[in-house]
Amino acid sequence: MIETWDQIKTRQKKEQVELIKEIAQTQITQTEAARTLGISPQNLNSFILKNDIDWPVKKQGRTARCTDQKLAQ
Repeated sequence: MIETWDQIKTRQKKEQVELIKEIAQTQITQTEAARTLGISPQNLNSFILKNDIDWPVKKQGRTARCTDQKLAQ
């Protein structure tokens, strides 16, 4: 049986959500994931928020130790 347009859209949406959930569990940053998917980080973040997807936060940037060393000087 041929899928209707609405069935195709529903299936595609489900597949997108499942893919993003799988990527979220790989512990890469949203920026890295967006680059791999060929979309902007803003679009990926909007999709994550809209679909209530849990994306574990990966610490980035300077460590607290660097800040503490500057304060000690």
